[in-house]
Amino acid sequence: MKIRDCSRGQALVESLFITVIITAVFFAAVQLCIMAVDDMLCNEAAFSAIRAGVVTPARDMRDVVKKVSDTILLPHSYTRLSIILDDNTLWHDTIAGQDIRDHGGAAVQKYDVGIKYTVRIMFASLMQPFTQSVFFSGGKRTLSRVASARMVKSPDEEYYYKAYPKAPVFTKESRAQ
Repeated sequence: MKIRDCSRGQALVESLFITVIITAVFFAAVQLCIMAVDDMLCNEAAFSAIRAGVVTPARDMRDVVKKVSDTILLPHSYTRLSIILDDNTLWHDTIAGQDIRDHGGAAVQKYDVGIKYTVRIMFASLMQPFTQSVFFSGGKRTLSRVASARMVKSPDEEYYYKAYPKAPVFTKESRAQ
C-alpha cells in the first residue's frame, strides 16, 4: 500500500510565512536606522546652535541660535520628509541652582537649546503594532522628540572677538593675512 504525500505546498506556505516575517523585520530595522540618523542630526544641530550662541553677545543669542538650527535642519526637513521642525528654544539658568561667579565677579550662567521636532514613521504598524486593539492597526504615525544641548557662556564678552588682553580684534582682513 502506497502512502500519499500530504505535504504538497507545505514548503511554499512556510517560505511565504518566513518571507513576510523577514520583510517586516527588515523594514522595522530600516525605520529604526532612519530615526537614529534623524536623532543624531537634530542633536548635532542643537550642539552647533548652542556653540554659535555662546560666542555671541547676549543680545543676539536667541536670533543666532534660531538661525543656526534652521540653517542646519531646514534642508533636511524639506528633502528627507522624515523630520518636521516644531520649535526651538533658548533659556539660561544658574549652574546647579547656585550663584557661581568667575574670577572677575561676573555671574556664570548655563545656556540650553532645545529643538522640538516630529519624526514621521513610515512603517508605523511594524514599529508599534499594538497601539490599538487590532494587530497592524497602523500605529502612531509621528513621534515627538526634543534634541538639546547645554553650554556655559563666557561672561567676558570682550574676548569673543580677540584671543587675549590687548590683542587686535578679529576681522575678515586679519584672518586673510
